[in-house]
Parts: sequence; C-alpha cells; structure tokens
Amino acid sequence: MSSNPQQNTNDSSYSSSEEDDERRRRLYKNRTRNTRNNNNFLTKSQQINRSAVLSSSPLAHCSTNTPSPTTIQSSGQAENRITLLVDDTRFTIDPAMFTAHPNTMLGRMFSSGMEFTHPNERGEYEVAEGISHSVFRAVINFYRNGIIRCPPTVSVQELREACDYLLIPFDATTIRCQNLRGLLHELSNEGARCQFEVFLEDLILPLMVASAQKGDRECHVIILLGDEVVDWDKEYPPEMGEEYSQTVQSTPMYRFFKYIENRDVAKQVMKERGLKKIRLGIESYPTNIEKIKKRPGNRAEVIYNYVQRPFLHMSWEKEEAKSRHVDFQCVKSKSVTNLAEATADPALEIQVDAGGNPLQVQLFPDPEPEPDLLFVRLHEVDGAIGENTKNFLRFGEMSRDESNKQIDKELDLSNAGRGVWLVKVPKYIANKWEKASGTTEVGKLKISKQHGQKAQVSLTLSDAVINLDPHERIPKEHRLDVSVVTKQTLGVFSHMIRRCSKTKTVKIFKGILFAAGKTDDGVTPECEKLFMEGRIVQKLECRPDADPLYMLLKKTAIEKASVPVRKVQSLDKIVQNYKPVSDHKHNIEYKERKKNEGKKARDDKNAVLDMLFNAFEKHQYYNIKDLVKVTRQPIGYLKEILKEVCDYNMKNPHKNMWELKKEYRHYKSDEKKEEKPMESDSD
Repeated sequence: MSSNPQQNTNDSSYSSSEEDDERRRRLYKNRTRNTRNNNNFLTKSQQINRSAVLSSSPLAHCSTNTPSPTTIQSSGQAENRITLLVDDTRFTIDPAMFTAHPNTMLGRMFSSGMEFTHPNERGEYEVAEGISHSVFRAVINFYRNGIIRCPPTVSVQELREACDYLLIPFDATTIRCQNLRGLLHELSNEGARCQFEVFLEDLILPLMVASAQKGDRECHVIILLGDEVVDWDKEYPPEMGEEYSQTVQSTPMYRFFKYIENRDVAKQVMKERGLKKIRLGIESYPTNIEKIKKRPGNRAEVIYNYVQRPFLHMSWEKEEAKSRHVDFQCVKSKSVTNLAEATADPALEIQVDAGGNPLQVQLFPDPEPEPDLLFVRLHEVDGAIGENTKNFLRFGEMSRDESNKQIDKELDLSNAGRGVWLVKVPKYIANKWEKASGTTEVGKLKISKQHGQKAQVSLTLSDAVINLDPHERIPKEHRLDVSVVTKQTLGVFSHMIRRCSKTKTVKIFKGILFAAGKTDDGVTPECEKLFMEGRIVQKLECRPDADPLYMLLKKTAIEKASVPVRKVQSLDKIVQNYKPVSDHKHNIEYKERKKNEGKKARDDKNAVLDMLFNAFEKHQYYNIKDLVKVTRQPIGYLKEILKEVCDYNMKNPHKNMWELKKEYRHYKSDEKKEEKPMESDSD
C-alpha cells in the first residue's frame, strides 16, 4: 500500500460517496450500450453491403446459406432502435432512417457512429428542443416516404420553423397541406428572399458602392421601369427630397416591390446584412417636363410630371444619427443656476449667450423632404401618419415632464414636404364613399400622358360602390380637371387627442385645410398633438360625362328641388290652441332668485382677498365667472384686485383663466422645483 500511493488516493476518491458510484455505473452502462449499438449498426451495414455484392454476382441465386438483405435488415432493426425524447414524448426509431438523409440535422447527428450525440441517464436522446411532439411526428414522415403532411392543429409557419431547424427542405415536393393559403404564403416569402438577394447583389450593391466611394454614408435608390425615359431640364431641375438619389431601371424589381409583403422580406434581408435606417415604400418621382410657364420678370418655371415608383433607403453607419444634418435655431431662455442640469447631456454642444446662459435649441430634419402624392377627398383624409417625427430638445429650468408636455404641443412637420391632391367630387360620389366599408375598393384613377399634350386624369367608380343602393344609379366614368396651386399655400392637418389616460391616444383625421392648426371655435384643445400630413400641390375637380344617366340624375334632383316644402293640409280633428301667457315659469323663478340675492356691492379689499386666497387653495386655475360667483363682487372691481395678485393666462392649456402669482402661491410642485437646485448646490 505504501509502494503505490496514487492507487490509494484513487480508491479513496471513488469510495467518497455512494451517489458518485451510482452515477459512474450509469455512465459506464450507457457508454457500453452505445458501443454495442454502434458495433451492431456497423455490422449490419457490412452485411448489407456483402449481400448486395453477392446478389449482383451469378452465384448469389445458388447460395442457400447466405441470408437475404430483407432478413438482415429486420434483424438489425430490432437491435439498433433508439429512443428520442421530444417535448416529453418518446419516439422509438431506427437511426438508419436518419442516416439515409445525411444533409439533415438528424442525419448528421446519428451518422459516423453517433460521435456528437450523447444520451441522458436513461439512454434517451433529447433532440429538437422547442418543437412540439405533434410537429415532430409529422416531420418523421419525411424520413419514411419523403413527404410531410401538415396536421390540422399545426400552423404552416410552425411547420416551416421546424423544417428550418432540422435542415429539411420546405417546398412543394416535400410538404402536403390543406391550408393552401398558408403554404403558398411561406413559399412566396422564400421565393421573395431568393429573388431580392439577386436584386441586391446585381443591381443595388453597385449603387451602394458608388455612393460609398463618393464619401456618402447612405444611399437612396428609386426603381423605375425598364423602358422609362427621364427627361429633365438642365437649367431647371426638379426639387427632390433626397439630394443624392440614384435610379435603377428594372421592370422585374418594380413588379417585385408592388407587394407590401415583399417589402417586408426585403427589409428583413437588409437588416440581416447589417444595414441601418432602412426605409421602403412608394414615392413620387419626376420623369419628364409637362409644362413651362413664364413668370413676371421673364423667369421660367418648369412643371414636371410625377409618377409613383418604389424606393429604397439604407445606411451603413452603426449609429443612425451620425450623418444627420441639423439646423440650430437659438431662442432666448431663462438663466439656469444649476450647472449640472445644464450640462446633463454631453452628446450635444449647448450654445450659450454672452452671459454664459444656455440657449434654447430645436433640432429639425432637412427642410425639404421628398414629395409623396396622395389622393384625398375634400372633407376627409384617409391615411396614416408618417413614421418620422420631430425631435425637440430644450435646455433651461424646465423639468423632463414639462419638456415632454411642450413637445406634444408642437406641430409635427415631418410630412410637410409631401404633395397632396385636393379633389372636389360631386355630392352623390361623396355619399357613396361614406356608405362603403373601409376595405371596399371605391374606384380606379387612370393617368394617361401623350407626348406634347397635357395629362388626362379619369376616375372610374367600382361596381361595389355603384351597387350599394340599387335604386340610386350614378354615372361610372368621370374626368378630373387638373389645376396647379400657385398663389396659395394650403395644407392637410390631423390631430391626436389623449383621452382617459396618458397612454391612450385617439387620432382624429379630418383633413383641416388652413395654414394654422386650430379647431372650429379657434381654440386648440388641451393635450392635443397636431400633424401636418402634406401640402396641396394640385387641385382636381371631378366632372361626370354628359351621358343619359347623368341627365336623368340631374332631372330627378331638379324635380325634388321644385317640390314645395310647405303644403296645404286638411285637418280632420280639432287642434288645441294654447293661450299666450304674460310670463313663463322659468323667468319668474329667475327673477325671484335675483331679487333674493340682491345687488352686488363692493366689499372691503382685504375681505375679497381672503375669499380669493381661500378659493385658490382649492383649485389652481379659475375663470372670471366662477370667481364672481365665489366672491359676489362686481366684475370690474374684481378684475382690479385680480390684476394685483393674479396672472392672466393667454395661452393653452389654461387659456382665459386666472392663477396666483408666484409670490402668493405655495404648491408641492413649486417646492420640488426649489429643492432640486438646493440639493445640487449642496453637492
């Protein structure tokens, strides 16, 4: 024992715990079982190969001692079956099914003597983590007959994810499914991915490389038709939102980007390739000169014809705000005594005045974004607000909550450069469109352009809109007379109001056509966010063709208008008449109440101040009418006192209301504002 201390150490370590001994016995048992299974699998393969060689020779049919390949396979299956554990469900399968497909994940796991696969304590192989047992049961059929039948309880997307995980081909030859819509959708996504990768390598990547060689950090690509001709005037080029936009002429790519699903797939592919600031959509692009006008002073103005074409925008910078051009507008601001608060954001350089006080800074994007023509109606705008929003950064004594409230009241001009068509339609068309549901196609707009002539715009109403009311027949074909807006600046506005809570917002899209955002009564509601959806670039007036149907419609309208509103009717019963009264009941009650209250007399100023201070302890803001009711003083005398101790709000959100001056009020919010500078000074 003393001659071999190493052996004594090993013996003591092996006998340290009964649990360790049991675990090692299980490990040796599983390792022995795997070795026996591997030897059986190799022996079976060698016997099958030997039988195949013997059967190919003329002596194979004469041998009676050599067993047939079928006999060998059936005997091997009884010995080489393995147990797979998937979603707490056990599957007993012959590994030869997997090794017959070496390109799949299971084929790689159980080939080469199962070197990379290790069973658990029970000898079970845990595979396909995250896949349900019903999906795995359907996938096993691929290894049996090469076809996967999607169960009714399994979605096509779930089956697709399982096939991608197990490296099984997902195509029309391997998948059988009752849900053809879901199957074709997945096949279309795969086809779109492959097709866009070809477009990206062959057409888009050379343009991106050319932009990078010029020193640009982003690229804006517009897809035109293959036979489309772009004719611009060199002296008067059109105004473009993107300063350096590039074009690629490809009819297949133009058809590819017509579908929004293909755009989503393309955006995902570009994200996987590491691109940033990806935007895909459809915008207007000038192709040729439509008209040349002469302005006063012999100045020429060129009007271009715009067409709707897909576009791609991407960048290859890690941080999105690196290459953004920013215009700074400095405004006077109050002084900031807290230096730590004034320099809280080191990413931006704070501008200061001569006294060293920080100034108010507003960040705006490029002033001329790309135009985007929309087809809108006169009294309503249907559409969605653009994704880009404005960022406002303010420096001063405002807290973060106050700054957020101030941002919400700013006018969002992210879509100010988008062009909008203002279309005036007849009343019978507007009534039909209002009755139609949101998903109904209401009509088709056709723009025909001939060389040397003005573009002709026509509107064809859909059959679904015309057949909404069978008794009311309206014309189907209409023409649109186009006129360019020159001496007016019109815009389309929308507003979003918060209701019930700060997180719940309600967007009201009503197409307000004026230059300043206000409501009908001239006052902007509290907590309202205004958006400018675009500027009016063209006015169109819808006119129907003078066909017999339109003449019949006008005849019916004239006949209805000629019918008198008031008619003489004969009375069959006696009508009860009410005699006039000298004074009504509500007037009498009002007079009695005024008499009991008496006339308002001026009280002592100190007494009025006490009543005012007591009232402002309950509420911070008051209207003059409410203060008259509280104090019972003449309105002129009350205003004289209010001007001494109160401030009158001229702006929202508390417009036309009175509040105490800072030297007379003491609220919790004011205490917090005063405590913050004190804490920072003490630090």
